[in-house]
Amino acid sequence: MGKAVEHFVAQSYLRRFTFDGDHLYAFEKSTSRVFPANVRNIAAEHNFFGDEIDARFSGIDSEQPFWLDLLIENVEQGTPNPLTDEMKRVISGLASLQGHRTRESRRVLLDIAKKEPQEREAVLRDGEAAYHLGRFTWERFGYVREAINNCYWVIYKNSFAGYPFVTSDNPVILEGEHTLDDHSRLDMIWPVSPRVLIYAMSRATHKNFPKEFDIQEVVKVNSWQAQNCHRFVFSPIDSFDYVRKFLEDNPNLKDPIRDRSLE
Repeated sequence: MGKAVEHFVAQSYLRRFTFDGDHLYAFEKSTSRVFPANVRNIAAEHNFFGDEIDARFSGIDSEQPFWLDLLIENVEQGTPNPLTDEMKRVISGLASLQGHRTRESRRVLLDIAKKEPQEREAVLRDGEAAYHLGRFTWERFGYVREAINNCYWVIYKNSFAGYPFVTSDNPVILEGEHTLDDHSRLDMIWPVSPRVLIYAMSRATHKNFPKEFDIQEVVKVNSWQAQNCHRFVFSPIDSFDYVRKFLEDNPNLKDPIRDRSLE
């Protein structure tokens, strides 16, 4: 019996961006092709990090629907303080997990691991790359989780008809430096539904960021998904003109295996 397909972006998460509970629109950035896709068939791969590491990540991932649904419900109902300390701590772990558990992040981490003398031999060994890369990712997961939790969080609600937040096959954007010794310059952006987005900011970013989103800010963060994704941007509506324009202006971003260290 073949190994089960492992979704590196949770189906429960992707369903929030569907138009009928099962299907969403996928935009392939290398070709600008748009097509409806079933969430069962996207953002998935066999034996992604090896059985042991995949099992660890799946255990954490199982908490995602409850905590994200609670946050979204609080925001939609206008709860004065929609995010408790406990929610922030748990969602920080979920965001770090998602930020490290995609095909694109795996490719970037493989490049990083190859530069580490103690990691290089293990990740390049035939038949063991998935496991050792997964272990390396697990170690990074912990300190990035703490970095996100220590950020200044803003929860944005999108009320613009026709301009939902979009997501992708690499939906958590991690920007800035985040090492074991210095978490102070990390920013994290994660759309958790078409109407709700988490922006966890460093203090420096927060000083210069708007308190409310207008349509231009929505378009900006949606364009960042096009930059951050490996191959696909996902939306509940077939409306990708601004993503297409962004990629036309930045054609180098269409290449899924480009060198991200140059950006």
